[in-house]
Amino acid sequence: MSDFNIISLNCQGLGDAKKRKDVFNYLHNKNYSIYCLQDTHWVTNIEDYVRTQWGLDGYFCSFMSNSRGVAILFKNNLEYKVINEQKDTNGNFLALDVLVDNRRFTLITLYGPNEDTPSFYEKIATVLENFGNQSYIICGDFNLVLNQNIDTYNYKHVNNPNAKEKVMEII
Repeated sequence: MSDFNIISLNCQGLGDAKKRKDVFNYLHNKNYSIYCLQDTHWVTNIEDYVRTQWGLDGYFCSFMSNSRGVAILFKNNLEYKVINEQKDTNGNFLALDVLVDNRRFTLITLYGPNEDTPSFYEKIATVLENFGNQSYIICGDFNLVLNQNIDTYNYKHVNNPNAKEKVMEII
């Protein structure tokens, strides 16, 4: 399989053209093959403009200009083919069935709900099952922690415990 690398970034909004340009310049200088973005704050009607600004290929799951949205952007140092694509209507996940060097895998970027919503992660498991690939990469902002002792400090409550259990099942 070709060597490639992936970066995942919660952008906290890229609706502002100057911030988007700055972030794109930063990402281009990092020389990753695949860029998984969360919390983009893009709407569907600017996706073509964003793709032009990026200058390379990209797939989007947009929502509103003030919340959510995810994207997977590619750099031209990776030969790939997207076989299938699935996204939700709320701008929370984008899944690609990707072929690189005759090896298929599922690539998902997600922006998990802030609520304890295991059904969201059940959808992710269903997408993995439906694509049927043996290999998959899931990246993003899950809005939960897997190990309270390691991943938090001075938290009084466990955030989204039911969603966490669903993610642990997927793992």
